[in-house]
This record gives sequence, structure tokens and C-alpha cells, in this order.
Amino acid sequence: MRADAARNIEKVLRTGARLLAQDPTTTIAAIAVAAEVDRRTVYRRFDSRETLLAAVYEARLDAVGKAIAAARLTEAPVAGLFRDDFPEGWIQALLIHTVNVAAHEFPGIDAAQAADFAVDSLLRGTGRT
Repeated sequence: MRADAARNIEKVLRTGARLLAQDPTTTIAAIAVAAEVDRRTVYRRFDSRETLLAAVYEARLDAVGKAIAAARLTEAPVAGLFRDDFPEGWIQALLIHTVNVAAHEFPGIDAAQAADFAVDSLLRGTGRT
């Protein structure tokens, strides 16, 4: 795929994720306008709204997976720092979701910093010390 075509698809997926989160009934035409691409560009790649929606979800899941992988949660020795009376998987789920929020909602924070903030927030809370 050409670089400009890849950029256009990325713009469509990013814009689609944002608009569909705001309004699940958003049309392909509205997404194309907001992404500043021709509607035919969107339809060439996605033959239906459902195909576009599936691609948006897949792109978001891939982004979450990349952020989690880059956050080095499996490398950091944090498991022994948390209480052991939570249900199995609870801490991991909190860490994954917190890293995802930090990595995607705060553009200046890289995945490693997001992991550090997530662990620190869970260990120390967010109140003043």
C-alpha cells in the first residue's frame, strides 16, 4: 500500500473511532468528511459500515496490544507489590486498562511512562502525599 493511502486509512480509522464513540449511528459519509478523505476512498477499502466498524475495533485492539507490550508489564517486578486478596486477574486488568488510558489519552506519555504511572497510581493512589 502506498504511504499516502496508508495515511488515509489511518485517518479514517482514527476519525471513525472518535466519531463512532460519540455517536454509534455515524455514517461512512460523515466519517469520510471528518477524516478529510473522499467517500469513495473509504468505500474502496471498506465495503460496508460493518466492515469499517470491525476495522476500527481491530485497530483499537492492536493499539492497546502495542501499548501493553511496550509498557513492559511482564518485565517489571510489580506482582509482589500488590495485595493478594483480590480476585485472580484483577490487578492485571487494572494495569492494562490504566496503561491503555495513559498511552492513548495523553499523547505526551509513552507506554513505559504509562506503565510507571499505572503502577504508581495503584500502589500510592492519586491523593496528596
